[in-house]
Amino acid sequence: MIYSYAYSSTPTVAGDAFEANLANILDHSRWWNGENDVTGALLASEGGFVQILEGSQATIAVLIDNLRYDCRHRSMQSLLTEFRSERRFSRWAMARVPASAPDMQLDELSFSGSDRVQRLIERMAELAEA
Repeated sequence: MIYSYAYSSTPTVAGDAFEANLANILDHSRWWNGENDVTGALLASEGGFVQILEGSQATIAVLIDNLRYDCRHRSMQSLLTEFRSERRFSRWAMARVPASAPDMQLDELSFSGSDRVQRLIERMAELAEA
C-alpha cells in the first residue's frame, strides 16, 4: 500500500523571491523524492501551496517532519492522509500543477470537507497529466 499525504501552507515570500524559492523547492524535491521513492505534485502560487506526497509511510513521515521546519512556508495544514493501492502521480518525483488553471486559484479554494480535498487532488492529477 502507498501512503498519501496532502497539505496546504502559505509561502513566506513573494515576487522574485517566491519564484526563486519555488525553483529551489522543485529542484530539491525532484532530487530527494527520486532518491527516496516518493512521488507527488505541487500546486504553488504566491497565495499558497498544496502538495501531495506518495510513498512509504515511514519516508513520508520523515519528509513531513522536515517540511514542518522549512522556513519557505508557514501555517502547514494537513488535508488528507490515506493508504492507496496505487499512486496518483507515479510518473513524477514532483509534478508542478499550474496554478493558472481557473479552478486552481489557491485564494479561492476551500479545503473544508474531505470530498473537496479529494476532488482537488483528482483535479491536480488531471492537470499534471496534461
